[in-house]
Amino acid sequence: MPAAQSVLPGLSPGLAPPDREGAGLFLPIWQADRPGMVLHGTAVAMTQGVPHPPILTVGCTGMLAAATLELADRGHPLWVLSRGADRFAAEHSSASRTLIPIASDYTGDLTGSLEAVPGGGWLVAWIHGDDTAILELIVSVTKPSRVVHVVGSAWADPSRDIPAPRLPSGTLYQRAVLGFVPEAWGSRWLTHAEISRGVLDVLDGDRPLTVVGSVEPWSARP
Repeated sequence: MPAAQSVLPGLSPGLAPPDREGAGLFLPIWQADRPGMVLHGTAVAMTQGVPHPPILTVGCTGMLAAATLELADRGHPLWVLSRGADRFAAEHSSASRTLIPIASDYTGDLTGSLEAVPGGGWLVAWIHGDDTAILELIVSVTKPSRVVHVVGSAWADPSRDIPAPRLPSGTLYQRAVLGFVPEAWGSRWLTHAEISRGVLDVLDGDRPLTVVGSVEPWSARP
């Protein structure tokens, strides 16, 4: 992995992040040097002309709840897949938010549950573990034009070689690796607010790989 860059989203160069409560909103974000998009084959086809494409979120009602609600507030129609999707939608739906719950886990009939999701939209997925088969199944059913794959720090482990998911030609694939935050006393894992901010930064850009926080040195993990 290339050397990490210290980028503080939302801050001008030379400004320090706010203390304590606000600190979760401004993280060092490492982003791949290559600014372009990773595509499986052809040129970018990202629902051209659609200002707020439909989004399917998978596993994003817990630590990524703030990011999910921000996307809904931006005007994206959201299909929300999680075990607690019904409760999440009931608590957070409003006249200005379109939240369509799909209450399911990864052991049920995902194919049947996802048939109503429109094709050509975006997919934001946080799936525990490093098995890409579930992500590949979801993509095969919903046929998104863009996939934001949120993964844990294990994907940055230099001792492991985790294969990228196999996606259809023309699919934009972006990976967000959740790292940790170095502190004067050691290091800590990311807060939910920091994770949501990092994933929204990925969605607002086009880089193929973003590490939220840091993964180097690997021995500094909490």
